Amino acid sequence: MKKGLKLLTCGVVCMSSFAWKVNAEEVNVTDLISLKNCVSKTGNVCKLEGNIELTETINVKDGIEVTIDLNGHNLSNEENDVDPLFYINNGSLDVTGKGTITASKDAFSLLGNTVV
Repeated sequence: MKKGLKLLTCGVVCMSSFAWKVNAEEVNVTDLISLKNCVSKTGNVCKLEGNIELTETINVKDGIEVTIDLNGHNLSNEENDVDPLFYINNGSLDVTGKGTITASKDAFSLLGNTVV
């Protein structure tokens, strides 16, 4: 009986994780405004279409689960004093793809049950 319960639990967890990825919407991001809009909706995959200079903090709010695909591009704030680049408050941010995130100060600030 215990073995059957473990398999059922794993099946439910695996299916819910799979469902989130299937419902993900890929959004092409070209600038700071489109990046901020993209990270405001759970399930979005924010795919960079070019390098972006961050002139303000990007907030991943409570309950938001989002992915940023660097797609061979860079996020930076070398010319500004943005601190941090990303503020994640009880949300989830997954960064994928080739590229770099360059911060003159802190890149990430985490609060609560946050996943990066």
